[in-house]
Amino acid sequence: MVREVIRYLEAEGLIESLPKKGPIVARLTWVIAEQINNIRLLLEQEAAFSCAQRAGEADKARLRQQMQEIAQASREHNDIRRVEASRAF
Repeated sequence: MVREVIRYLEAEGLIESLPKKGPIVARLTWVIAEQINNIRLLLEQEAAFSCAQRAGEADKARLRQQMQEIAQASREHNDIRRVEASRAF
């Protein structure tokens, strides 16, 4: 199973197998990193839109509260709290 996954990741260009060292994470060019980021942004936008359409009022209230916590932590320059609040979001 692991070998199949490694072959798949190699085919996708995400890892490289080095002789006598094994698999390592592939180095990305700036162009490829930018393409990956653009795709990620598109997927996140679609996911947020879909979530907003399906969410009930209680869900939306909880998300608003989490957003306020993220904003407060940012204003206080509390990076640990901001990351924790972002993860909870």
